[in-house]
Amino acid sequence: MTETTEEPPEVTTEDLQNKALEDSNQIVDTVQKATEAGVKEVFDVSVFKLLMQEADPGAAIMDIVPDFMQTLDKLCQMLFMYRCHMQDLEERYGAVKMKALEKSLQNTIKDLS
Repeated sequence: MTETTEEPPEVTTEDLQNKALEDSNQIVDTVQKATEAGVKEVFDVSVFKLLMQEADPGAAIMDIVPDFMQTLDKLCQMLFMYRCHMQDLEERYGAVKMKALEKSLQNTIKDLS
């Protein structure tokens, strides 16, 4: 008995991107096929298309706000802890690295708030 196995047709990035852009109902299937084929670029196009079709962008934003605020809170906590334990951290990790971390935290907090 001989078994014949057909190889699936090769899936290209362009094929998957075009398919994702044609029918929004096929996005999940397209992303799954891309994952199986090892194609990463189609995910970006599919996600952007899905985000652009959001019926109520305000609702989507409001779903993200608590995570955003929690992240901002954690960054502020890190900056506070750094300032409370500055000498210990600078001795352990080096003053240059810790000053760079402090500046990075300050800039990030400023940009996000």
